Amino acid sequence: MEAESGPLTTVPVSLGNEFSLSFRHSLYGSLVEEHFRITTKGLQTFKLRYGEPRLLEFYGHESGRLDNGWWIVEGNRGEVQTLVFRFSPESLAKINFSTSTIALSEIAGPTGLVRVRIASCEK
Repeated sequence: MEAESGPLTTVPVSLGNEFSLSFRHSLYGSLVEEHFRITTKGLQTFKLRYGEPRLLEFYGHESGRLDNGWWIVEGNRGEVQTLVFRFSPESLAKINFSTSTIALSEIAGPTGLVRVRIASCEK
């Protein structure tokens, strides 16, 4: 993960690992979670969770199901090489890995910019 000032942190992951990005929506203040899987092409979105139904419409989803208080949209939502976000401290943005949680809105710096990308590395 990187910010405009440079590298923030590195988290070791493997092909097939999953993680989620959680934050408060900037207009509605509702919780949002985006779930990703690491693939050979990058990051695949496979599940979205919204704290209220109006976010389904805001993001342009035709349908979702209610499950334990969350509105869920599942299925392959596409793959990207890099995720780029801008967060305010109020967003409470976090990336949740199985082994750790990183509070992005706290480490992003004054501009709030965070870039997440997968890179292979030698052991």
